Amino acid sequence: MTLGQLSQLIDHENDKIVRAQYFYQKVDAQNSILQIKIHSGDSTLSDEIYVDLKYLIIFYLKSIEEKQHGYDEIDLNKIFFYAKHLPFDQRVKILTFLHRLLALNGFEDETESCAKELINANCELFLNDKSIVSKLRWFYLKTTKNLVAIILTLTVFYGICYILLLPTDNPQMQLFEVEYLKLSDNFYQNHGANILAGLFQISDEFKIKPLNTFGIIMLVIGKLMFLIIVINILIKEISNKLKL
Repeated sequence: MTLGQLSQLIDHENDKIVRAQYFYQKVDAQNSILQIKIHSGDSTLSDEIYVDLKYLIIFYLKSIEEKQHGYDEIDLNKIFFYAKHLPFDQRVKILTFLHRLLALNGFEDETESCAKELINANCELFLNDKSIVSKLRWFYLKTTKNLVAIILTLTVFYGICYILLLPTDNPQMQLFEVEYLKLSDNFYQNHGANILAGLFQISDEFKIKPLNTFGIIMLVIGKLMFLIIVINILIKEISNKLKL
């Protein structure tokens, strides 16, 4: 179809929206407009998808209030599908808009589903941005996007500490001198338990002494990561995920 023919179809659907008595009728017409513009392959029409999707969201939520024509249950999949045709920044904006309206209207389950989709959209946005700040934001979102990611991040952080603090037979490879608190007769169990005690400041008897400059740098980085990631971010996110 030519651009002129597509414009005529769009105008026809816009007339339906103007004449519609119920919001479900506006939803059907707005949905048709989006389908036309998405499949048109025309960049001018594609640039209008963001505004059209915004109207679809408004009409859709209004149709739920009317409970007309089977729109009494929300299905966000179509909105998510349309959102994927937007540039990353617009996708984040439209999902933020949807999330706000869902929360205001008391749709708790749908708000949670939208929040997950918004996190994924933000991850893509930050990952495709070359700035260091965006990469740090991406790392934060990926490590706190759900409870499984949080537990995995804590496990990896603990595993890195466990390996770095293990003694070695090669003095040149030794970064730290460790004073242990006696918690277990098994060395490796005692080593692991001492790391937990040290991370959470349970006992002062577990001490770590850097043996070289690299050891000092690694210790400082480790403490910063614990303070920033574990305390300020992950504990807060765990509370949010569990709704404590």
